[in-house]
Amino acid sequence: MVRDIEKRKVDFQNISFMIVSGDLAYGGKPEEYLLVETFLDDLIGVLGLSRSDVFMVPGNHDIDRDVSELTFYGARGEFVNAENVEKYLANTNERTILIKRLSAYYEFENSYSKDLIRQTTEDDLAYFSQKFIGNIPIGIVALNSALACGNESDERNIIVGDRPIIDICEVIRKSDVRLIIGVLHHPPNWLREFDQRTFDERFLPMCDVLHRGHLHEPEVKLLYTASSEPCLAIAAGAGYANRQFKNSYSIVSFDPSVSECTAIYFEYNKHSGTFSEKITETKSLRLRGTIPGGATEICVAIRELGGAADKFAPYLAALLLDIITEVPVPIGDRVVIAASNVIDSTQDEDYAKVLTDFLNVRNSLLAFSTNTPLKDRISTCEHPIRTFANQIDSFANIHREFSIDINKRIENASEFCDLAFQPSENTFIATMKQFAMESDWDGLEVIAQRYIANDLPEVKYSAQQHLCLALANSEDIQKRGEAVSIAEELVLLADAAVDDFYLCFLANRRQGDIKRTEALVRKAFKQFGFLPAAFVRAAVNFSLETGNKSLMDLLNERNGAPNE
Repeated sequence: MVRDIEKRKVDFQNISFMIVSGDLAYGGKPEEYLLVETFLDDLIGVLGLSRSDVFMVPGNHDIDRDVSELTFYGARGEFVNAENVEKYLANTNERTILIKRLSAYYEFENSYSKDLIRQTTEDDLAYFSQKFIGNIPIGIVALNSALACGNESDERNIIVGDRPIIDICEVIRKSDVRLIIGVLHHPPNWLREFDQRTFDERFLPMCDVLHRGHLHEPEVKLLYTASSEPCLAIAAGAGYANRQFKNSYSIVSFDPSVSECTAIYFEYNKHSGTFSEKITETKSLRLRGTIPGGATEICVAIRELGGAADKFAPYLAALLLDIITEVPVPIGDRVVIAASNVIDSTQDEDYAKVLTDFLNVRNSLLAFSTNTPLKDRISTCEHPIRTFANQIDSFANIHREFSIDINKRIENASEFCDLAFQPSENTFIATMKQFAMESDWDGLEVIAQRYIANDLPEVKYSAQQHLCLALANSEDIQKRGEAVSIAEELVLLADAAVDDFYLCFLANRRQGDIKRTEALVRKAFKQFGFLPAAFVRAAVNFSLETGNKSLMDLLNERNGAPNE
């Protein structure tokens, strides 16, 4: 393997770091890590890396099962709910006894990674480290899923723990990185149900790429959550397991210019004695962060490109900042303004590429070094910006209704691009959005109730939406009932938006009204012809939970249900 990686290094320039996602040893014995040390040193030697470029987590084979066997069975019996897990892991003595089963692993990791700069949680069960891919700062987050491992019934019986996840998520929030890569050994669906719920609801929305091991079979897929962009899950394969599995390794690359992550798997052929490329998967990936400079500066920089870019600059700037998310989509003999995922419905492949290239500009602008002026960043991305602007102009010249619609969008976007005249209601709405992004439902409930009394219709309407969202996420059944009432009023409005139907769907789903929840999906399709991506993901999950095949068929037919 080392020789093969050395040969392929010329095809993959600037490899920045290496991930070892558990099972470094076989039985967790100290002498086994002497071989691991030699192997890893050989690998980083041919890659031109240092020990501080290696990120590792423990796996079930790093457990020494001859140590504290009684402790394992005691933990397995007690780790039946989140409260018990937190109680025992918060106790230093109890935690230390449990970690003894991983003592050889931790002794090796602490020695090998002594120069690695990282921030660990108080219980030492998770850590965060920042690296750079070119100019792009990324965060690598390591979680320990091996703590409660010990026998053949590990599946659905292991834990990471609420507290390590909560604490490391707080570290992520305070970081300034463009990409978060999570690392743990086991697939999330091997965690106990209550622990997976915390992982899915808290960690996955913070994670862009999840690198795991354990099952020895390479795989790339998207993990969807109801509240975030999908997370790209990459299974590592096995450097060595046994004759049942073929030895393999993967090289993962990221190209910010096209917003793509590519995973290539190499598999050993025992007949030829060589590794060959087995699987190549490419998925889109979106960088985190905010483009520096703000709406006004971005708008001015785009205007300096001239031509149609000048004309549509406020709208283009608002799209890049996610202030506006709807884009022109040609469907049949007309052009509509719709969510960008609707582009899959158009037959115009050339325009689909133009739009995709423009939307990728956001990643490109974030990929520059921090000291690169915004004007220079925009200038470098001139071609996709001008091409998209020219296409919009062409649509407007041909389609009168679209021309009227896009001019209204430009007018609305201009409010955001001229801070001197930005109306005060934007501040109120932005505040509520911030509470929602942080899932602070109690705080959102208070602030939304306050803003409902605002005289401005936009603020009042947004406050109703956000109050509905806050109440729908309450543990109080009466409050969830109030959320349903508010949501049902919103969908009855003459100008009800698809987001109102999504809120009503969420509120009724939380309240357990299966029949009404399904009806809202069907009515939204009938009224709007499409659903936003978040609505689709939630509807897919609902269909799977309720076994509603007809609804799943509708989602696949109309929007294309995301792969689970």
